[in-house]
Amino acid sequence: MEPSELSRKLSEPHTFTSLLSKSVIRALCGSGFALSFLAGGFEVVFVLYCYSAIEDGGLGLPVRYVFYLLATMMFNQRNN
Repeated sequence: MEPSELSRKLSEPHTFTSLLSKSVIRALCGSGFALSFLAGGFEVVFVLYCYSAIEDGGLGLPVRYVFYLLATMMFNQRNN
């Protein structure tokens, strides 16, 4: 392959399907989706667990403490 042909091929934009045809990119997208799904699920369950009454198996925390915990989790998530 000539250098001019190689530079032309590298400068062309990639399509979505051409990127997903690579197994490494597909694996990275899949693991990123799975981690995002699990993190979202954890946050929902965590809020329900904190807000539920102690008699129902939760922590029975007031709403403002649950908000502080979520804000702290988000702050730590952004700074890591």
